[in-house]
Amino acid sequence: MKLPSISPVTKAQYIKVVKAAAYAFASTFIATLLASPDVSHIEQRTIISAAVAGVNAVLVLVKQAFTEGK
Repeated sequence: MKLPSISPVTKAQYIKVVKAAAYAFASTFIATLLASPDVSHIEQRTIISAAVAGVNAVLVLVKQAFTEGK
């Protein structure tokens, strides 16, 4: 069984990662504000849930590293 190889990430793939990060951040940020509209009452768990956007961006970057550039 041959393991997948990591290829250099192309410009198009970087653009996909940036788009995914922007969408994930925007959706998580909006959900955070809807959950707690008063910014002074945002709890630590809400801020941690907003970090999901960063995790999603990293996962998309890893996926793109294993996808051949097109």
